[in-house]
Amino acid sequence: MSKKANEPPIALAAYEKLAERFAAMADTKVENALYERPATLSLLPDVRGLEVLDAGCGPGFYSEWLLDRGTEVTAIDVSPKMIDQARTATTIPPPEPSDDIKRASPRIHNTLTKLPFFLFVRARKDRERMFSS
Repeated sequence: MSKKANEPPIALAAYEKLAERFAAMADTKVENALYERPATLSLLPDVRGLEVLDAGCGPGFYSEWLLDRGTEVTAIDVSPKMIDQARTATTIPPPEPSDDIKRASPRIHNTLTKLPFFLFVRARKDRERMFSS
C-alpha cells in the first residue's frame, strides 16, 4: 500500500493534537528534561558560527539552544501547530520555522539534495521504482 503524494504525513494528526500540551510540558517532562535532552546536548560539539537545520523542530527547544550559542538556525516541522509553538517560544530570525525546507532555506535544501541519504529517503517514497531493476 503506497502513500499518495497529497496525503498528509502519517503522524500529522497526532502532532497537531498534542502540540500545545507537548510544548507546555517538554521542559519539565522527565524523559525530555532529565534524559533525552541532556544526553543529546552532551553529544554536540561547539556549534558557534555553524548553519544548522533543526529538522522536526517541534516547539523549538533545540533551535533556541542553538541560537543562544551563536548558530544560524533553520527550523522545520511537518506540524503547523508545532511551528506555531516554535515561533512563539523562540527568537528564530527569518526565515521563520517552516514546513518546507526548500522555502525556508534554499541553501540547506540544495546541500541536502546532494547527500546520498537524502536521495535515498526521497527514493523510498516510490518503492516500486526503487526496487524495479
